[in-house]
Amino acid sequence: MWTNAILYDESLNGGKLVADSNDAIYYTNLASFGNSSALLGWNAKKNDYVILSGYYTFMNDGSGIVNIYQSRSGVWVIPEKGGWKATTKLAPKTYSQTQAQALVDKIIKNNITITQNNLVCARYASRFSPEQQQLIRDLQTRVVERENRLKDEGLCTDIQTSFPRGYVELEPYLAALMNGQAIGLATWAICVIAASVIIGLGTAVYCAYKYFADESEQDVKYSKELTKTLTEKLTEEEYQQLLNETKGIVTKSRLKQAISSYRNIAVLAAFGIAGFAIYKVIMNKWKGARE
Repeated sequence: MWTNAILYDESLNGGKLVADSNDAIYYTNLASFGNSSALLGWNAKKNDYVILSGYYTFMNDGSGIVNIYQSRSGVWVIPEKGGWKATTKLAPKTYSQTQAQALVDKIIKNNITITQNNLVCARYASRFSPEQQQLIRDLQTRVVERENRLKDEGLCTDIQTSFPRGYVELEPYLAALMNGQAIGLATWAICVIAASVIIGLGTAVYCAYKYFADESEQDVKYSKELTKTLTEKLTEEEYQQLLNETKGIVTKSRLKQAISSYRNIAVLAAFGIAGFAIYKVIMNKWKGARE
């Protein structure tokens, strides 16, 4: 599945690209770009041309970001790879540093909420049906995937991770629910709590993470619904048990607040940055790729 955002820019619609050699290649589908050994496509003949539909996406080919444009016939072309000449200016929409950072912050915020909810739900996993338990697993699996994207794409720097104070005490229950695959301390409870978009990469970051930001918005809704279901089943004794096990952090009112609204200040306070290990990951991958 192609996970980078597919964007539309009206100014590109009707643009024309002409093959200036027999080496120009067009690709029949985006799945071609997932082949690590070779890009699968067809050679065009010199003077063949495509008319752009206005839709475009991008990928990191190892040396940098390249744009991929869709034609009205449905094929995809990469002018930057050579063989194509634009007869009209190709100027797709750009996104600012602020827009990109807001997108990254949204992913981080939603991932934290989902992880905290999942830790509580896992504590009382027996209250959920097998289907609901699988949904919790799926939600946490996607959290991990999004966080790996933030750390491994080479588009962000100064990445910080930590674990939520109090909630982390419930990590063994989530590890058990996730088929007992926990490794080391609080593997499932560690969250990315900050990441800075590298200056000058606003558009690349926005395109790379738009899909994941939208996905996180849907996932946080599912997570809140599951947590709401649980809060309606817990007894006062179980709320007290939860309070004791989380060292007084996870209260009934905090759970109610988590499913009704989300506030950055409340979540960051729950992480208790002071006194906890913050793991900084300085991403040199992007820098190395450009040198």
